[in-house]
Amino acid sequence: MEERLLTPEQAAAELHVSTRTVYEWLRKGDLPGRQFGGRVWRILESDVLKPGVRGHLEEGLICSARCWVEQGARAFEKALELNPRYNLANFHLGEMYYRWGHYSKAVAPLKKTIELHPEWVAAYGILGLNYNHWGDYAEAEKVLRKVVELAPAHAEGYYQLGYSLTQQPYSNKDGDAIEAFQRAIELNPHDRKHYLFLPDLLFKVGDIPAAKDLYLKLRTVHEDLAERLSARIAYAEKFGHLAAYLPFVIDGATEAK
Repeated sequence: MEERLLTPEQAAAELHVSTRTVYEWLRKGDLPGRQFGGRVWRILESDVLKPGVRGHLEEGLICSARCWVEQGARAFEKALELNPRYNLANFHLGEMYYRWGHYSKAVAPLKKTIELHPEWVAAYGILGLNYNHWGDYAEAEKVLRKVVELAPAHAEGYYQLGYSLTQQPYSNKDGDAIEAFQRAIELNPHDRKHYLFLPDLLFKVGDIPAAKDLYLKLRTVHEDLAERLSARIAYAEKFGHLAAYLPFVIDGATEAK
C-alpha cells in the first residue's frame, strides 16, 4: 500500500507545531520532503510521526494523571527521542511538571513548545501559571501579556496577569493590574477569585466610583462579597480611601493563584 503524502499544513497539525516551522524545516533539510513544481511540498507520513511515538505519549499521559512524574518524564522523553519534532510531547512534559509542582523543570519543555508553535495559547498559559506559582512574577507578566494578546477573551489569562502585576509592588503597575482584573470580571463575572485583589487596588488608588461600580456587579453574582465591599466603601467615604486599604480576606483566598 502506497504511503500517504502529507501537506505541510497536515504535518504541522500532526506534530503540533506551526506551519511556518514545518516550512523552515523543509527549507533547511531538517525534515525530508518532496517538492513538486518548485513550490508544492509533500512529506511522507512516516517522516512526520515515527512508529511507536504515540504509544510513548499515551504512556506518559497515564503516568502524569497518576502523579508518576519520573515514569511520565521517561515516556515523554522516549517519544521525543523517536521524534524530536513531536511537540505534543514537549507540551505534556512541561504541563506534567507544572501540575505536580516541579516548576523549574517545567520551563524548558514549555519554552520549546512555544518555540515550535509560537501561537499555542495553552502553552503560554501554563508557562505563565508556572512562573506565578514559582514566584517569578516579572517573567509571568511577559508570558501572560502574550496570552491575552493571542486570546483577548481569555478570562483566566487576564486574572493571572493581574495577579502577576500585584506581586510586583514597587513596579507602579496598579493601573495595569486594575484593568486586567476588570477585564477578567467582564469576561467571567461568576468566578469568585476574579474579585480577590481588585477591591484593595481600587482603595489603594482612591477610585471609590470604580469600587461602587464593582459593588453593583457583585450584588448580582456574589452577594456576600458585595456586602463586605459595601462596608468598606462606607468606611472609605468616612475616613478616607487609605483607611479602607487593608487585606481583604474572603473564603477561597487560598485559591488566589
